[in-house]
Amino acid sequence: MSINVGVIGTGSIGQDHIRRISHTLSGARVAAVTDIDLARAQSTAKIIGARTENTGQNVIVEVFVNAIYAYDIQCEVVGETGVARLPEPSNVLLRTEAKRSVALLTDWKDRFIASYDVELQEWIHSVASGKISGPSSWDGYAAAVTADACVEAQKASKIVEIKLRSGPALYQ
Repeated sequence: MSINVGVIGTGSIGQDHIRRISHTLSGARVAAVTDIDLARAQSTAKIIGARTENTGQNVIVEVFVNAIYAYDIQCEVVGETGVARLPEPSNVLLRTEAKRSVALLTDWKDRFIASYDVELQEWIHSVASGKISGPSSWDGYAAAVTADACVEAQKASKIVEIKLRSGPALYQ
């Protein structure tokens, strides 16, 4: 069984996800796309044989798509007693002309693409098996509420309580 995936956003990152889902990973196909630039979405859809929708909501509601997948990368968390960061990628330290330097990554794919492929492939397998694992949309909601509280705390220079609604029964 092939999992149908909807992609909202066909810019460079969306294009790369589409390419990887279509050509690198197994068990899934891109069924529908949309973008604020509808002409770009239509061009992409034509190439991969997907449907184009006018809005992200239409991708979710009107097309038979098993699940929607999105991600966000957070690189640093600053707390009251310390800081947690993603580690820097391994780079070669170059010593030349009385200078020490390290090349900096300029493309997100250099650092994260292998991890995304593992994550997406695990997600495809879990959807196909009917045993969803990993982050849920509720986790995304909790992250968004937490981020809003962090911004409010920064603006107000005070601690702001994170207030989550009761989770739907699906997440109990």
